[in-house]
Amino acid sequence: LIDVSPSTEYKIEEIQQAAIAFVNQLKEQDSVMVIQFDERVSVLTEATGDRQRIYRAIQRTGFGGGTSLYDAVDFS
Repeated sequence: LIDVSPSTEYKIEEIQQAAIAFVNQLKEQDSVMVIQFDERVSVLTEATGDRQRIYRAIQRTGFGGGTSLYDAVDFS
């Protein structure tokens, strides 16, 4: 889950780098979904082990309004 609400606007690069560092620690057989949330929840990639696809999804994160953290956690 990647928070892209307005409060994270000035830290998005750090957030993306942290997400990439997390993915780099996973085992080869692990799968990841990339989900961003602001006022709504958006799936950027379904569960996959394809690291390049995951990295591209992380880099596509963008800002919106609001924060639907509980909806994002419930959805995931």
